Amino acid sequence: MLQNRHGVLCLRKETRASAHDCRWLVRQGRVEEARHGLLRLTMTGDTSFDVDKTIAMIVDTNEVEKKASSGTSYLDCFEGVDLRRTEVV
Repeated sequence: MLQNRHGVLCLRKETRASAHDCRWLVRQGRVEEARHGLLRLTMTGDTSFDVDKTIAMIVDTNEVEKKASSGTSYLDCFEGVDLRRTEVV
């Protein structure tokens, strides 16, 4: 991100990987690309970080989210107890 002389912020397009991108890649079935992205995000000498465990956690979390969201829709926000919660917010 750059700031010009008028104080206007200018955004540059950068192709950096982030943890969020890695999760998206796993959801798309591109696990090796996600693994490569995670390796780019970590320091080279960090021995406490295990990429394979992190990828496994992302895959497991993705499966749990799929199961939790199956059979639900936005209409469920407007039914029963959830209707009151939707109105309060």
